[in-house]
Amino acid sequence: MVAGELVVEGSPDGIKRREMAHRRLLEVRVDQPQRAVDALRRDTDPWRIALFGDRLHVIADDDGDRAGELLAGSLRKHGLEVLEIRDGRFSLEDVFISVVERARQEGRVALEEGA
Repeated sequence: MVAGELVVEGSPDGIKRREMAHRRLLEVRVDQPQRAVDALRRDTDPWRIALFGDRLHVIADDDGDRAGELLAGSLRKHGLEVLEIRDGRFSLEDVFISVVERARQEGRVALEEGA
């Protein structure tokens, strides 16, 4: 539930599988993780970027290897060294963020700015 509206239902594994059919999670290691988060949030939708320890989780629309190539190029443009980009596994937090954003884009929930 988000803002009093039911946006998705099912088991955690089922919700993850459905989300993975629409989006892709890239796990990224760079030389300066916080700087990378700040740079990427300026370049794309901020909700797509999250820092998990020393790794970034980047939620991309599922478009094969192109997403990783574009991401690496963007990071290098900002002077960051890309150590690794690989497909990651959605956590429940990743899925929640993605589901909420899709519901917002579809007009099913209205969120306050900054929420």
